[in-house]
Amino acid sequence: MTSANPPQPLISAIQFQNANHSRPAADWLRAVYPLYLQDLTRYEPRLYTLDERGQWQPNYLYWWLDERNGLPLVIEWQGRRVGFVLLNTTPHYRNLRADLKCSEFFITNEFRRQGLGVAVVERLAEIYGGVWEVEAIRANLPAVRFWQRFIEKQGRLLEQTESEAHFNWVFALE
Repeated sequence: MTSANPPQPLISAIQFQNANHSRPAADWLRAVYPLYLQDLTRYEPRLYTLDERGQWQPNYLYWWLDERNGLPLVIEWQGRRVGFVLLNTTPHYRNLRADLKCSEFFITNEFRRQGLGVAVVERLAEIYGGVWEVEAIRANLPAVRFWQRFIEKQGRLLEQTESEAHFNWVFALE
């Protein structure tokens, strides 16, 4: 990120559309989600594979678009859709110490490295606050560094676990 603390106008300009309540946001999420899955395969090639129709599998987007499971939020900035964040509030799928889990977070290539990632998480923190859980693929160094820096500057680490493939953090927003 270009800035550890994005300017307040950047943060306040970020809006979210719940894809469970907006057909255009859901359609955009369906169109962009495969780009996200392709990005992830750079770091963990076995995580997703293309099927005979050229679609990434497994594809859990249908699960996210069922409002009982979480919040699929499309990120808007300066009138453009720039990414998405999938927040999970279902206890079965998150650490019980956490109020929510940031399960998936994606900024499109065009809008990366402009401070938007930090601004998006800060905006979400304003809205949801509390204790969060996040997970990153160990080999995805940009994501690992992003979350480590964010937690160090704006959170209080409560728990960190590591596996061969992932880092997982539980932290309180300060």
